[in-house]
Amino acid sequence: GEACIKPRAGSGVGFATSLGLGWLVRNKSTAAAGLWRTLAQQETPSAAATRPSISTTADFAPMPEQSNDYRVAVFGSAGVGKSSLVQRFIKGTFKEAYTPTVEDTYRQVITNDKQVCTLQITDTTGSHQFPAMMRLSMSKGHAFILVYSVTSRSSLVELNTIVNEIKEIKGPDIAKIPMMLVANKCDEAAREVGKETGAAIANKWGCGFIETSAKENVNVTELFAQLLQMDKERNMALVGDKKKKGKADKKAEKADKKAEKADKTDKTDKTDKAGTSGASAGASGAAGAEAAEGAAGKKCGLM
Repeated sequence: GEACIKPRAGSGVGFATSLGLGWLVRNKSTAAAGLWRTLAQQETPSAAATRPSISTTADFAPMPEQSNDYRVAVFGSAGVGKSSLVQRFIKGTFKEAYTPTVEDTYRQVITNDKQVCTLQITDTTGSHQFPAMMRLSMSKGHAFILVYSVTSRSSLVELNTIVNEIKEIKGPDIAKIPMMLVANKCDEAAREVGKETGAAIANKWGCGFIETSAKENVNVTELFAQLLQMDKERNMALVGDKKKKGKADKKAEKADKKAEKADKTDKTDKTDKAGTSGASAGASGAAGAEAAEGAAGKKCGLM
């Protein structure tokens, strides 16, 4: 097995480093591990009393993730804009140049039941060269984003394999797992996939659907907000959502009040005009009646 060093708390530099034998630790061969143990057995009693213990890599567990991390994995073919969507959401930026991704992880602060937690977004590779990494992301993920480009029908077809793998790994729990089908590059004119087609596929897979443009920043924030809202077991939201919504509501309310005031003013003006016209008509009618009465009086010899 592979020999490793587990430093004792406060020991500072490990035993391997102190002897200048770090290369043996990095060597994965059984022979090197055996030589290492031989050297360890030949050390002096005083050195043995101060050196750290030796163990295999089986004794080591990976760095535990925070319990309040909410892990989202982004899948899709190469070039569909997965990284662009994530970077637009996290950094608010967009790069025209395409750079292939192996795997990147981003973090964003969100709220869960009014408690602050971390949204951990894994931007997976669009290549099929790392199937183990992709399956690990599927296994650990709490939610999934499936991205295709509206300019490439094949990018939508390729997602079918990914969906089947997620269902295989998650098993019966798949029905509870938030999943969004994303039609990216909706700003492009040269479409191969219509909106109706994407919505129908999403309905078939039992997931949400949205069209986005990382380039034009269309529905990017809405994508992640809807994904979090789909989780019925947690009450999550993007930080700042309520504040933005409050400002929008205030703006709309102000506009409504302004329109209502203008409407009332318009009605008042119309009422005033109608009253003035009525008074004029009344005066004209009275004058006409008086004139007619005078004429009739003259005719009858009363005046």
